[in-house]
Amino acid sequence: MTTSNKSIHLSWLALLVFAGAGLFGYLMKAIDGFHATPGDLIDARFNSVILEHLYHWLRIGVSGHWTDVWSPAFFYPYQNVLAFSDNHFGSVVFYGLFRYFGVSREYAFDAWFVIGALLNFLASFWALRQWRFGLIASALGAFVFSASLPVLMADNAAQLNYRFAIPFAWFFLYQALISSANQMRWLYFGISCLFVAEQFLCSIYLGVLLVYSLAAMVIAWWWVFRNKTIENKKPFLDQFKVSRDQQHLALFGITLILVAGLMIGSLLFQYHQIAREYGLARDNAEVISMLPKVGSYLLSDRSFTSGMWSTNLGWFAQRQENQLFIGLGVMLFLLAGIYRCYRSSVAPIANVQLGKVAFISLALVWLMTLQVSGYSLYSALLQLPGVNAIRSVGRVILVLLFPIALLVAIAVQAGGSWLFSKESQEKSISVKVFVLALPLLMLMPESLFSRHDTTLLSSWQERMYKMQQLTPSVLSSDTILFVPRSGAEPSWAGELDGMLISQDLGLPTINGYSGSLPPGYPDLGVSARARFEAYAKLKQQPEGWIDGQLGRVTKLKINMSWLKMNEVTTLRSQPIVTNSEKINNQIFLVDGWALPEPWGTWTLGHDAQLLVPLPKGDNLNELELSIQPFINTLHPTLLVRYSVNNGPLLYRSWNIDQPQSAFKIPITKKDVTLGYLNIQFHIENPQSPKQLGQGEDMRMLGFGLKSMTFN
Repeated sequence: MTTSNKSIHLSWLALLVFAGAGLFGYLMKAIDGFHATPGDLIDARFNSVILEHLYHWLRIGVSGHWTDVWSPAFFYPYQNVLAFSDNHFGSVVFYGLFRYFGVSREYAFDAWFVIGALLNFLASFWALRQWRFGLIASALGAFVFSASLPVLMADNAAQLNYRFAIPFAWFFLYQALISSANQMRWLYFGISCLFVAEQFLCSIYLGVLLVYSLAAMVIAWWWVFRNKTIENKKPFLDQFKVSRDQQHLALFGITLILVAGLMIGSLLFQYHQIAREYGLARDNAEVISMLPKVGSYLLSDRSFTSGMWSTNLGWFAQRQENQLFIGLGVMLFLLAGIYRCYRSSVAPIANVQLGKVAFISLALVWLMTLQVSGYSLYSALLQLPGVNAIRSVGRVILVLLFPIALLVAIAVQAGGSWLFSKESQEKSISVKVFVLALPLLMLMPESLFSRHDTTLLSSWQERMYKMQQLTPSVLSSDTILFVPRSGAEPSWAGELDGMLISQDLGLPTINGYSGSLPPGYPDLGVSARARFEAYAKLKQQPEGWIDGQLGRVTKLKINMSWLKMNEVTTLRSQPIVTNSEKINNQIFLVDGWALPEPWGTWTLGHDAQLLVPLPKGDNLNELELSIQPFINTLHPTLLVRYSVNNGPLLYRSWNIDQPQSAFKIPITKKDVTLGYLNIQFHIENPQSPKQLGQGEDMRMLGFGLKSMTFN
C-alpha cells in the first residue's frame, strides 16, 4: 500500500472516530440515549406543542380543511398567538415524519432534536469540504460548529438547534462574492438568500443574527479584496451582466432571491402586525443590558474548564444566555488559524483570503454586539424598526461558530499539510497518529465531558398520565380546558400541562406559555375569570360574555378520586404544615395559592380551594387552620366567604385588632360520610403590597395558611 493510500485510510479512520465520539459522546448524552429530553420540562414541552400544532395543521391541510396556522388553541380566546415565539416552520417536516409513522410525541421530539444536530454537522462538513479542506479538518471544524460548548444553549432552547442553513448561506454568499462568472454570481446569491429564508423559518432569532454575520462578511470581503477590486476598475453594474446564452442561470438566481425575500418579508410582516395588535415591544435599555460582556465569552457553567472560574465572573442578566465560552482547545486552534492567515508564507492563497474574511467578519459582529458598562455600538442598530424584538443577542455565538469553525479548520489543515508533506514522509506511524489525535484531544473533550441539562421522558409522561386521570370521561365539544397551578409548582407547570392535554384532546385551553404574553396576562395568577376579563377589556366584549365563557370551562385539578387513587392520607392531631420545607403537603392546596414560603402559603386573588381527606377513625370534631391574614394599618380588615363540601356560605373576617384569632371549621356527620373536606374560599378584598406602597410585590394577597390540624 502506498504512503498516499495509508494517509487516506488513516484520515478516514480518524473521521469515523470523530463522528462516533460526537454522536455517542455528545448527542446521545444530550438525550440520555432517548431516555430524556434536552433541557427542562418548560422549553422542551413548549417546543413540542408548537411542532405538534404544525403537524396537525399540515395533516388537516392535506384533507383540504386548512385552519388558521397562526392561532393554536392555547391562550384561548386570543388569536395569532403563534407569533409570540418562534414557529418551527422550517423544521416541522422532520418532526412530522416521525409522528406520521406513529412515534409518540416525546420520542418524536427527541428524534427531531437529533436530526437537527446531525444536519448542523453535515452542512458545515459539506461547506468545508467544498472549500477543499481535508477530511479531518472538515470534520473537526464541523464538530466545533455543531457541538462546541455554546451549543449547550440549545439544551434549554431547542428552537436554536436547527442551524444547518448557516453554513450553506455563508458558503454560497462567499462564492457569489468571489465568482468571476456573472451568471453564477446571481445563482449563488439566490441560493444563499434561500438558505437565509430557511434559517428565518427555523428560528427568527438566528435568522436576524445570520443577517448580521453575512453583512459583516460582505464588509470583510470588500476589505480583503479591496486592492484587486480597485485595480479591476470594472463598473459595479457590469459585474452582474450576463451573456444571452447564460441568462437562464441568472434568471433562476434572481427568482430565488425574490422567493426568499417574499418568504422573509411575509413572515416578518405577520410578526410585526401581531406585535402591533397586542402592543408587544421591548425597551432598548433592556436589550442593551442583556448584550454579551467580555466576561460572557469566558462563561460556561457546565464546562469542566470554565467551571473553575465561571462563578467569579460576576452577575449577568439572564446568565443562561451568556454562556458563550467556546472552550480552551477551540480558542487555541482559533488563534492558530488566525496566525496561519496573517503570518504564514506557505498557506494556500485561497485559504488565507477565506480565513481573513472569516476573522474580520467575526471581529465586526463581536464588536458590534459587545456591551461595556452599559454602552454598546449595538444601540445604533436598535434605532431600526423591529430590531429590539431580538432580546437575547448573545445567541449570535451560535452563528459566529461557523467562521470560528472555518479558522479552526485552517489550523487543523495546516497541521495535516505538515504531517503529510514530503519532508515528513519518514515520520513513524506513531508520530502521525499522535499528530492526528492532537486536535481531537484539544477540541473535543470539553464538549464531550460537559454536563447536559436533561429531564427524563418518564417525568413528561407521568405528568400527562396525571392529566389524563384528572380529565372527565365525557367532555362536550365546546369545552374550554383550564389547568390551574397546583401547590408548590411554578406557574409554567400547569400552563404547559393544560396546553399539552388540550392539544391531545383537540380542545381549546385558556392556559398558555410563550416568549411573550397577551396584555395583562402576567398579573392574572390562576384565575380563569381574570383571564377572560383581560380579553373582554382588550376586545370590548359585551356584558355577559365572561359568564358565558366560564360556563364552558372545565378545570383539571386535583380531586378526591385522584387523592384516593394515589393513597393520600392525613393523621389526627398532627399539623399539616404548608411551608416550603413540606412541599408534599401542597397537594391539599388545590387552587388559588401562591408558591410556598418558609412560614406558609398565601392565597392569590379572590378564590382559593382546600381539599383534605379526613383521617381514619371516629370522634373528629374540627379542622383548625393556622392563619396569617394580610392586614395592616393601610388594609385593616380582611373579609372572607367560604363553604364546606358545597354547604351554605359562611363568613369570616380579621381586623388589625384581632389578627390571629383561631379559625376552626366544624366537621359534621355528612363530612365524615364523604370522607373529606372541600373548602372553597372567596376573599372579598385581597390587596397587593405594591398597591399599598409597601414594596414591588404585585400579588393580590388574602390570607396565609401556616398549617392545618384535625382535632
